[in-house]
Amino acid sequence: MHAYTQIHDTNLKFDPTNNTTIDLLTHTFHITSHYVSLFVSIFQTNEIHDTILHACYSYGLPPLTKVPNGMKPLLEVYGKGKNRFPLLVQMCHPFTWVVQLPSNDVNGEDGTIQAGEYAKGDTATFFLYQDEGHVDNIGKADKGLFERALIKSISQKGANMYQNFKVIKAVPQTDNPAYNGKDYVLCDFKYELLTGAGFEVQRRGVAAITSEGPAVEVLWAASTTLRWSKTEETLRDIVSTFRVYSDGLNFSDEIAKNEERFALQYD
Repeated sequence: MHAYTQIHDTNLKFDPTNNTTIDLLTHTFHITSHYVSLFVSIFQTNEIHDTILHACYSYGLPPLTKVPNGMKPLLEVYGKGKNRFPLLVQMCHPFTWVVQLPSNDVNGEDGTIQAGEYAKGDTATFFLYQDEGHVDNIGKADKGLFERALIKSISQKGANMYQNFKVIKAVPQTDNPAYNGKDYVLCDFKYELLTGAGFEVQRRGVAAITSEGPAVEVLWAASTTLRWSKTEETLRDIVSTFRVYSDGLNFSDEIAKNEERFALQYD
């Protein structure tokens, strides 16, 4: 606790620890606002967690048992449009990150599931790698597969937007009980992003990779190398919560609702 010295204005106090004058009304307002925001975030997260828990049960899936501190869960059907096959994607992301979801219209679905603090360059993005179809026992696949899938993941805005890509390590999670017998691989990687302004930005990232249905699914999360010491734990927490489901699930209700929405709009 700080020892404040009262000065003439009753709302102002002098803090001798750093030679600053503090406006107590403003100071108190900011502190109160912070805790109100935190309370609202926790309340919303608990509500979202309950909704997702119910959805998991309705699909016959394992419940979401752990949400990392400071994060909230996300459960979204990817592939509601006629141009994609459906997948149920689950992940967690920080409270403050902005979420983007696929868009749908009469022509189908476009875009992906992504969350990020975009101004700082911190993002987590879902990518569907279809070039090699389904991969059995992906935990035993060679590192080349993960390299190809991740290069395709990071190069959606153009193959000439990166250089010096490298998978640092790939660790199968085949025997990890947290994955309930599903085959996932956690990867570390790095690359240089080539910007439109002509300079290079070094980036570090982590990813979780699996193969569900007729493709390989990737959730990759990255930040600048300069921010890596601050973001590493958060990015690892994000990809550790990634799960994707398809086999045996019935998505007919979600697809029907999506089609009905656009049939009503465009009839």
